[in-house]
Amino acid sequence: MEVAENSPSRQSSIPAPPQQ
Repeated sequence: MEVAENSPSRQSSIPAPPQQ
């Protein structure tokens, strides 16, 4: 699973913006 740094809504494989 490719999880972003801190993505609250990690669905399939969508490029989520870096929410710091």
